[in-house]
Amino acid sequence: MKSIKGQSGVILDGEYVHALLGAAYAAGYVTVSDAVSDEEASSAESYLSSVAKSRLRRRALEMLVFYDKVYLADYHEALDIKKLKSDGLIYVNETFSGAALKHIESMAYDGKQLKEITEERLALKQTLLPFIRPFLKELLLTHGLRGRRGQSKDNSDIGKHIAIATCNAAVGELATGEFIPAFRKSLLSLPGIFSEETADAVIERMYNNREFYEEVNFWRMSCHFELEKARIMLQTSSALNLPFVSNRLWFHKRKSRLGDSQSGKNMSTAFRLCQLSMSEEIGYAPVVESLQDVLRLREDERLKRFRDVLLEWSIEVRSGREVAEKRIRGDIKKANQELKKLAKWRKTSRWLCYFSLPLAVLPYISTITNLSSVACQMFIDRKEGMYGWMGITR
Repeated sequence: MKSIKGQSGVILDGEYVHALLGAAYAAGYVTVSDAVSDEEASSAESYLSSVAKSRLRRRALEMLVFYDKVYLADYHEALDIKKLKSDGLIYVNETFSGAALKHIESMAYDGKQLKEITEERLALKQTLLPFIRPFLKELLLTHGLRGRRGQSKDNSDIGKHIAIATCNAAVGELATGEFIPAFRKSLLSLPGIFSEETADAVIERMYNNREFYEEVNFWRMSCHFELEKARIMLQTSSALNLPFVSNRLWFHKRKSRLGDSQSGKNMSTAFRLCQLSMSEEIGYAPVVESLQDVLRLREDERLKRFRDVLLEWSIEVRSGREVAEKRIRGDIKKANQELKKLAKWRKTSRWLCYFSLPLAVLPYISTITNLSSVACQMFIDRKEGMYGWMGITR
């Protein structure tokens, strides 16, 4: 297979960051910083405990195998990640690190100072909304508002509709600097759910019920926080010209004008198919379940070629899983056959070496024998360079 030059890095966003840090914490590569307060340390420890067994742990670790450089779009600032950075496992763009939190903390909770400073930033967030809305809705419905406010006339969950309105209003607020008008407009935009009278009743309840107001306001700020983090991550992706993997954003096309969110996921799909095919063909496959597995594979000199092959397969994934699976099975079968043939060539090379010793006194014959030995070894080296990646797990 002809080598394809691919991107040297990837950006991890959202839960992928959490999953990687959780795995690194379990391996002793991440600790809570000594420079933070007891309260911040407690918060960091709770965070690490919650992400230790993330569903994306394996996929996040695999990115350390697939790419030379893995950037974190954001991370908990109470954590000490120096060991991860010093060992070259992760990189952090310090310009953007923690910027989302600083941005949100600068906002007034009453919305009077919430208007975006630049039209460019606002336009990007408005463009982002369709891609981040499913994540925001799930966030709100999972952790708050759902089933808390009674039922509407059609027996649907009012909390669900309030969550949707909160999500939409958070972006509308960025243009005007006022949340309540945007929130009311969002309520009325849900057909058949809220009338002007019921929308006004929800608004009135916000003013009269402190608990309800604080809950809606909390999730309103959560939406702003997530939007700002997504914006910063895309800014990082653009600045570094790298793809990203994210559970926060999902683009159906491989490359949208906002960034490449598919390349990393295609690499994961290709790797899954590779594991399946290698297990069937030769009885073993690369395994990435811990940071120790990552370190072992990154030390293997065959990893670079394996990455090149994996990149070729990931390109096939764009044409469909069946197409990619057929290509991967064929390549693995061919590589295994070629490696089996090399055993005979190595035996031939050894015999040529043995014969050359007693024939050293015969110049012409010795020259022919030596040239044959060199040619044989060059052939072996070339084939190992092409197919040696098959032995990466041995």
